[in-house]
Amino acid sequence: MVKLRSVILFSILLCASFILADCAAGNSGGLSLAKAPSATLLPSDTPFPTALPTDTPSPTVTPTQIPSNTPTATQTPTPTSIVDFSKLKIINIGFLDNWQSLITFRFPDTVKGQYFLIVQDNKQYKCTLQPKYPKNLYCFGPLTAIADNVDIALYLYDSSTPVYQSTVFVPYPTWALP
Repeated sequence: MVKLRSVILFSILLCASFILADCAAGNSGGLSLAKAPSATLLPSDTPFPTALPTDTPSPTVTPTQIPSNTPTATQTPTPTSIVDFSKLKIINIGFLDNWQSLITFRFPDTVKGQYFLIVQDNKQYKCTLQPKYPKNLYCFGPLTAIADNVDIALYLYDSSTPVYQSTVFVPYPTWALP
């Protein structure tokens, strides 16, 4: 439809330019319809082209579906979990340099997808994988507590709904014990 409009607009502009060019040449009465000199045709030995028969395909019947008032059922895609999170385990809560904490998750199978962890409703932890341990997910971020319970929520990277939630106890670091 847009292409057709462009062709029509182009044709109108082309006609207008011919009219303006004719007016600029001094013909104020409109287009000049003077007859061009005609050429005299001389006889020649060249035969006129003749039409050759072509194989034109015959029409075929194409069945078309008749519209009906009966609604057709369509499946709406629903998000499906790529992991059974009920089998997810926390296998380590540890400490890193610069007052950072590490929480390690063990998945039932190889970890699929990217994740992040929220601790105590406001501390975001980055989660990474280690090729040597494909079932483990390592999440690290700012230390939120020592010798206290903290709430954690694990999210798929592009989601705002947690796939796993729990409360865990953060122990004393071994380097802090006498």
